[in-house]
Amino acid sequence: MTPRFISWFAGVGCFDLAFLRAGWECAGACELADFPRRVYAARFGAEPRWRDLNDVTTSEVRDARAHAWVAGCPCQDM
Repeated sequence: MTPRFISWFAGVGCFDLAFLRAGWECAGACELADFPRRVYAARFGAEPRWRDLNDVTTSEVRDARAHAWVAGCPCQDM
């Protein structure tokens, strides 16, 4: 089974890129800000699965079946 990760505060996908290059699969990503979401979409072909972390349900996280979570530090005030 391919290991899977969830990327919280994904930004432009730096963690995602590293994990994908290491052979992992992204089970879902979350990013609120519009500009990083557009960059992420240009880089990976789709925007992050979730926009606001507050709207992600526990069942969505459980159903993603991720082996690891990665997170970028939120980098700006909104």
